[in-house]
Amino acid sequence: MEGHSIYERPARALRVLLHPFAAPVYLAAVLFFGPTVLHNLPAGVRLYCLSIICLVALVIPLLAVSILRGMQFWQSLNTYGWERRVIPAALAFVCYIVCLQTLPPSISLFLLRKLVLAGAGCAMLAGIAGIFWSISTSMTAAGGALAILLLVDFAGFGDMALPFCAAALLAGATGSAGLYLEEESPWMMAAGFFGGFAVAAAAMLT
Repeated sequence: MEGHSIYERPARALRVLLHPFAAPVYLAAVLFFGPTVLHNLPAGVRLYCLSIICLVALVIPLLAVSILRGMQFWQSLNTYGWERRVIPAALAFVCYIVCLQTLPPSISLFLLRKLVLAGAGCAMLAGIAGIFWSISTSMTAAGGALAILLLVDFAGFGDMALPFCAAALLAGATGSAGLYLEEESPWMMAAGFFGGFAVAAAAMLT
């Protein structure tokens, strides 16, 4: 029991820090402030792009989910019902789609549009899969992030070797934390990871 208490807090902290809503923000920070072609953009443009991702992927979905959890409607739902899996994913999907429609058609924002499109695809995957089965949204985000970093490096848009290795380690860490806390099964994680990887890769290649 004592050993369990030692590792439980770090595991839960890791799961919070690497929440699926936060993953796109970390990825955007790497793309716009790391060793990529976007590093040559003015700092104001890069901060603008990062703020958009932060607002669309993290702030608005978290605020909406927080409001829902305080409503009687949410509390009346089955704790393990599909609605609690689908509604957050649907909210994230709507945010991404609205963002895509409002982004200016600037060539300098092409990677931002790809990132938003990948986020919408991963949210749609989590929502559709959530109707029938629970998949790991954390690993969906991790798989999507790794696909984007890999393709950015492959296309010659930046040197993503170090960020890719760091993201792979973090994906393994959050997956291990989920297994340790018994929140997810290996099958849920595998389905989320490979699904997120495939969807994000398709978004980047369109």
